[in-house]
Amino acid sequence: HNGHAAILRKAREKAEADFVCVVLSGDFVQRGEPAIAEKYTRTRMALMNGADVVFELPLYYSLGSAEFFARGAVSLINRLGVCDALVFGSECADIERLKRVADLLNDETPSFKMNLQLALKRGSDYPTARAKALAIALDEEHRADAALLDEPNNLLAIEYLRRMKKTKASFEAVTVRRTSGVSSAQIRTSILAPHGRMPRAKMPEVCAVLLNEYTAHGGYVFGDPALLAERLAFRLAFDSSKGIAGYADVSDELASRIYKNLPALSDLPSFIDLLHTKDMTEARVKRALMHILLQMSDEALLKYTMDDTVYARVLGFRKDAQPLLNKIKSVGKIPLITKLAQSQKLLADDPQALRLLQEDIRASLVYDQCFLRKEAYPLKSEFEKQIVTM
Repeated sequence: HNGHAAILRKAREKAEADFVCVVLSGDFVQRGEPAIAEKYTRTRMALMNGADVVFELPLYYSLGSAEFFARGAVSLINRLGVCDALVFGSECADIERLKRVADLLNDETPSFKMNLQLALKRGSDYPTARAKALAIALDEEHRADAALLDEPNNLLAIEYLRRMKKTKASFEAVTVRRTSGVSSAQIRTSILAPHGRMPRAKMPEVCAVLLNEYTAHGGYVFGDPALLAERLAFRLAFDSSKGIAGYADVSDELASRIYKNLPALSDLPSFIDLLHTKDMTEARVKRALMHILLQMSDEALLKYTMDDTVYARVLGFRKDAQPLLNKIKSVGKIPLITKLAQSQKLLADDPQALRLLQEDIRASLVYDQCFLRKEAYPLKSEFEKQIVTM
């Protein structure tokens, strides 16, 4: 949307960049839902609005909490070996305020831990308890900074900064203010509503055109999470409360509630309302359900995300950015995948990296099975799809 396009423009200006790279979620995203449009369409949008190269953030990071999302993005950028700055949007647009909160959360002093546990025991959910503990830890003049955690882009920005400090990242952090009045959630709601309309005023014209063509000629319906209810119910019918407790973000308590409320699963939004509590946010419940659908175990999540990102998969690039790709190949600390057929050879010495890539491939197949109009467009494997070049 217009806010994303503004960030891409400002990234080039503020960082005085020769090239702008985008790290993009694949077909399932951090809010615990399928993407509104498949990843190659969104790649094309990015390239047409200021990006030079688009990389895919692997599934186990993109469908994780803000902490895991930031861990994957920061390590990918660091290991490319060519990036001077990480540019991200935030509601406050004040890098010093964000760093102050990030440093306190990294330090986790005994006092902070004690106040966090005290707030949890008094009945606060985890986000509220953490904000209360943070407010106590901050100097009086900066106490208002605890409220930064209430805004989603501030929260992700803080996680980027925490990860950058922990890994001694070689690039600087630059934040720009999110464009007011433009929200991805508003756009998705507008598109998915009955007789939905395209909010053209909130996105670049080329993106509105691509989305109009997406359902008319692209073969897909929009990625409405409500359409996953039947597939999720089918998946749960072959498991048990004990069985799904091994999936990422699924506690024993949540697993029990899922099966207790299973008859209500015909409507996914109502089902989610029944599951989330003050101790478990709606976002976590949505991610947990996607982890069940995609069979993403807690053990695999920890295994894949314990270390740095292990490959860089290119979803698209502008042809005049070829020198950048060549430099990444020569100085980067990570295999660069531009053709999926090369992945077996490139990752031959790292079976775990190959398995992680296969998880991405499988997730995209699930996405296509759910949202591709198969009566007119046959399913294609990821190996048959072409990366976007301009």
